[in-house]
Amino acid sequence: IKREAPDLVHIHGVTLNMINQVETCKALGISCIVTLHGLIGLEDSVSAPEDLKKVERQFALYAEKNDVPVTVISTGVKKRIEKYYLNHSSNNFLVIPNATNTSTRPLSGIDQVNIKQAYKIEQDKQICFAIGSLCTRKNQIQILEAFNISDYLKKNSHLFLCGVDRTNGEIEKFVQDHHLEKVVHALGFVENNVVREYLSQADLNILASIDEGFGISVIEAFAEGVPSVTFEDLDAIPDLYDEKAMLLVHGRSTEELADAIKQALSKDWDHDYIKKHAKKFSLENMASDYLKLYRNTLNK
Repeated sequence: IKREAPDLVHIHGVTLNMINQVETCKALGISCIVTLHGLIGLEDSVSAPEDLKKVERQFALYAEKNDVPVTVISTGVKKRIEKYYLNHSSNNFLVIPNATNTSTRPLSGIDQVNIKQAYKIEQDKQICFAIGSLCTRKNQIQILEAFNISDYLKKNSHLFLCGVDRTNGEIEKFVQDHHLEKVVHALGFVENNVVREYLSQADLNILASIDEGFGISVIEAFAEGVPSVTFEDLDAIPDLYDEKAMLLVHGRSTEELADAIKQALSKDWDHDYIKKHAKKFSLENMASDYLKLYRNTLNK
């Protein structure tokens, strides 16, 4: 930092040494801001070392006391920091939501693939996607449970899971044990441009996470005009929600999730409206928000 002499240092994420990094910037007279891309210290479902979880709390208190600007990716993250770490509201923690490319998708080799044709799915069946590493926090197992208890979902739709399986085979075992092989398709890791192409052919995106700082798959789906079903208690709901683009699950039971998915698949969505809603989460808007913060910080 001393050698490069930047105008401003932007630190991303919690590290064991982050308070020393900020102190170094202060000693050199260099402005510094921090971005937290979610919280690791408040949920058991988040896998992180205990000492790192402790640093998150320590840093939140340090940043508030020392007037270090901190951005977070959703309103819910800010509220949880205020409630569980600071015990009061704060103007020092700012919300700059995540973003995605809302312009035309780049061409890829997958563009010509028709999902229904490739997986021999009847034209009248609807396509659901759940995107993200298969793990406890992302909670894809509850989506499978919802499909398993709903004859409507099994009869009228197919579920595609995009993401590396980190459940030690739990997902695959559930599918086999409950004979869901004909309606559930685990695709493993899928490149982002391919995910977007698949989403363009989807009827619904499902996000069932136990804990989620934002939920990039929701805005990626928006960009393709695809609605999402998710739980109303997730951190980014105040930022993402529009009744014309999302359907919220008001409880956490599997029955409520299954019913919400069914409702969403039965609803007539305005796909052009959803694409317009996605523009709120463009890369350009996010960049503009960060540049504004950089200027404000430098002008202090």
